[in-house]
Amino acid sequence: ACAEADPYRRAALERAGVRFIGTETYEGDIALPELLEDLAALGMASVLVEGGAKVAKAFLAEGLVDRIVLFQGQEPIGRSGIVSPIDANHIPAGFRKLRDMRFGEDSYAEWIRDF
Repeated sequence: ACAEADPYRRAALERAGVRFIGTETYEGDIALPELLEDLAALGMASVLVEGGAKVAKAFLAEGLVDRIVLFQGQEPIGRSGIVSPIDANHIPAGFRKLRDMRFGEDSYAEWIRDF
């Protein structure tokens, strides 16, 4: 996607301090383990993944998730709602619940991977 990005917008973002990093691909998708290795080499020890269901599912499938945070409200987002790649009843093995809270009708739950 970056190779096809508008060069003027990219230049404007670079002038604003954005740094672009080239990524390896695997079967047409970003090679996530290699991306995280590259980010670690740049000194990044923690990454917040908030890219939607497809991205979250890919990180989970690769075993690259240390912490899962789920927010749930009463109202669906969008016309048909957004399908979550995971729900509180289907947390992968190896995670333990750290906390859960309610905020009115909304809920928050957090799990961490046991190492």
